[in-house]
Amino acid sequence: GRRRRGPRGGRAAAGPAGEGYGEGRTGSWRRALPPQPSPRFLAHYRSLPWVGPAVRAGAEVLRRRPFDVLLSSHGPPACHFVAARLSRKFGIPWVADFRDLWAEDHFVGKSGLALVLESRLERRVVRRASHLVTVSEPLAQRLERLHGKPVAVVMNGFDEEEFAGVEPAESGPGLRIVYTGSLYPGKQNPAPLFQVIRELRDSSWTSRGGVPVGPIEVHFHGTDPAAVRPLAEEAGVADAVVFHPRQPHEQAIRAQVSADILLVLQWAESKEKGIVFAKIFEYLGARRPILAIGPPGGAMEEVLRNTGAGEMFSDPQGVAAFLAKWARIKEARGTTRLSTPPERLKPYTRRYQTGVLAEVLRRVVEG
Repeated sequence: GRRRRGPRGGRAAAGPAGEGYGEGRTGSWRRALPPQPSPRFLAHYRSLPWVGPAVRAGAEVLRRRPFDVLLSSHGPPACHFVAARLSRKFGIPWVADFRDLWAEDHFVGKSGLALVLESRLERRVVRRASHLVTVSEPLAQRLERLHGKPVAVVMNGFDEEEFAGVEPAESGPGLRIVYTGSLYPGKQNPAPLFQVIRELRDSSWTSRGGVPVGPIEVHFHGTDPAAVRPLAEEAGVADAVVFHPRQPHEQAIRAQVSADILLVLQWAESKEKGIVFAKIFEYLGARRPILAIGPPGGAMEEVLRNTGAGEMFSDPQGVAAFLAKWARIKEARGTTRLSTPPERLKPYTRRYQTGVLAEVLRRVVEG
């Protein structure tokens, strides 16, 4: 829970969700829990003991110096608990940001009574907010249906400065595919890529008219091998998969810039069309073709289409054709680096998205 402050020289905002709700003791939120909540449900609230101290610290700041608006970012939900209580106490407008959804969070995966009760809790906490913010249009629509409040889309974005002067590692023959970050078993599936690699290795690929691709290596940086290795072994391509430990952010950036192709795995549930992983924005900054695997038609595919930075596939044939295409380009040019016009990438920079957020805050302050 990072504390966020309003503009210099302004006043602050915060407050609990509803009349008499969540104002001082944890008993109020406990009443919204199911009788026997699951461990996954409770994990969503592990930071609640921080709420009381955070409210007291925030109140001290607000008494010393006025602010114009309060911005809280979910998750965890505790951030919104704090903002709601401060907003009501000091009568200052509040903007509630959802990097991920709360009750309908795709990571936690609630259903039934737990979903009903937590949706009720979310509505009570958030009802004092003046404006909501989230990362994509599909998620904005879901929040608007739940809360009946205006919702703005502010994406994550990338910092152009992080990629300035980063030199790629020397690239050998074939294709180096890079994936950075965590992978969620059962929700993100690299198996289709491994199946394609096995097929491209088969001599029948070229006999059927396929273009030779050369050796392919898939590098996973900071990914748990247990989530990937069994799938590679099952496909018979374990020798093509390389694991790297967690590393500083600067090294992850260099790994992306050194890739021939960057891999992103869409959430397997087609209903979760609003998910846009933060890594895809860094991939845009690396200016390498992005191979996305998963259900089509979501917000992440729209980002790829708008920038021309990659393609989304749910079928092995499309993945194979994508790899063959970029193998030909690399052989001809010696690199797969994209020459995307800056104006197509600009809306996906953090600088641009910060401007969008600043406009939301301005409108809330001006009423």
